[in-house]
Amino acid sequence: MEESKYMKNWDFVQLYRKEGISALRSLIHAQPTAAGVYLYLISEMDTANGYLCTLKDIAGAIGVNPSTVTRAVQFLSDNQYILKFKRGSSFLIILDPSVVWRSNAVWRDKAKDRFNSGLSIPYSVENIKVLMDKDTMLSIDNP
Repeated sequence: MEESKYMKNWDFVQLYRKEGISALRSLIHAQPTAAGVYLYLISEMDTANGYLCTLKDIAGAIGVNPSTVTRAVQFLSDNQYILKFKRGSSFLIILDPSVVWRSNAVWRDKAKDRFNSGLSIPYSVENIKVLMDKDTMLSIDNP
């Protein structure tokens, strides 16, 4: 069976030389624990740079205390490495496509525009409501 063009490079992450390596180097220097959480998020993100999880899930996966993950995620959010959308104990975390990406350049450019305005493709407010429970209002932490 021949692999489709879409599936050909499915399991990869692009780290951009200028923005990506510089951002990762700065993160490692400023907050090593947040860098570890960020690398985990990179490994788990989908092709739209999103990851739906609880902070407890992340803590268990990387072997740290949930409060450590809470502080790290807050640092990542405060420093615009991620956007986070919260409902209850669950988060939809979207990584900045200027740093890392898992799809083609066209989607990356569209996602950069949306990320800079607070949302990432294909995560419209409507899609997030479906993912997080459409009857619940969302708290958007990054404008």
